[in-house]
Amino acid sequence: MLRLPSLFTRRPTPTLTRSLLHLSRRNVQVAVNTVKRGTVISYRDKLWLVTFATHHQQGRGGAHYKLDLNELGSNTKKQERFNSGSMIEAVELDEKVAQFLYTSDGQIHVMDKDTFEETSFPVDVLEGSTKVLPYLLDSTPITLSLHESRPIIARSPDRLTYRVTEVTLASTSTSPDSKRTGSKTATLDVGVTVQVPDFINVGDSVVVNILEGKYLSRAK
Repeated sequence: MLRLPSLFTRRPTPTLTRSLLHLSRRNVQVAVNTVKRGTVISYRDKLWLVTFATHHQQGRGGAHYKLDLNELGSNTKKQERFNSGSMIEAVELDEKVAQFLYTSDGQIHVMDKDTFEETSFPVDVLEGSTKVLPYLLDSTPITLSLHESRPIIARSPDRLTYRVTEVTLASTSTSPDSKRTGSKTATLDVGVTVQVPDFINVGDSVVVNILEGKYLSRAK
């Protein structure tokens, strides 16, 4: 019985095994009106992430759909128009959850929780990219979407909990001209700063939306 290698192996994949992996994952023809944001499609021999889909009615003419596309693995963006009834090649993806380890030379390194094998992928594969990266903690779960065993999309949780290590002193001035904003700057245990309410103190745990860099609540 042929045993396929782990998705996270760093050793070269044998030609036969690669062929079997390719045959085991087939793209699916779907109607354009079923394509949603977040779908990955194969178009003109490239993989694209659909970031926005809109429907347009052309008066007496037929309807058409516009898809905003981001090419995976590059910064190329484009908008394509498809007639109603068109079929599009949607890409079936495998998903696996790994643990964040560290970053190095523009690569994010993660570990398979089951096999303890390590793999890496470019930072721009992570949704939110460098904006999210400073908020990642050791062992943060990262959901990987894989195409033929290669991570092409990585997603972190949209909110995480941190401990406050430092806060600015709230204003105590009684001058009529002083204006209290009701918030202050807090430094989190990952080194980033966010605005928090005045009642948050050093040692408190807070929940932060890492995609927006915003305080959400005090952790329970």
